[in-house]
Amino acid sequence: MFWTFDLCVRAFPHCKPFVQVDGTWLYGKYTQILLLAIAQDGNNNMLPIAFAIVDKKNMGSWEFFLTNLRRYVISNDSICIISDRGKGLTATIRRSGVPWRSVYCIRHIASNFHRDYKNADWKRQVVKMGKE
Repeated sequence: MFWTFDLCVRAFPHCKPFVQVDGTWLYGKYTQILLLAIAQDGNNNMLPIAFAIVDKKNMGSWEFFLTNLRRYVISNDSICIISDRGKGLTATIRRSGVPWRSVYCIRHIASNFHRDYKNADWKRQVVKMGKE
């Protein structure tokens, strides 16, 4: 299932040309995955622009999500997708033929760094480097 809201669609052209996409597991009675796309306006406010409920994070679910995101929300080809660059997502972007660029999310990089080195101060420094 994919959905968006008309106000978000109308607000998106006024946002920065970056869209962060990610997914999170739902818990409890529902065990699917919630995929989301979020943009940021000129005042650094976050704007959720699209949502989907899927069974798995794979190429098929990312294709479903990105196809609908393009169809209903993003008409601009000059968009940068920020993500954890999972294999299914990056392959789907390449295969789609849409000239969207895909880059790593600094928070994902920092989390992976922290997982390996277990140093919270170093993790903060990684995030700080990514913002400068």
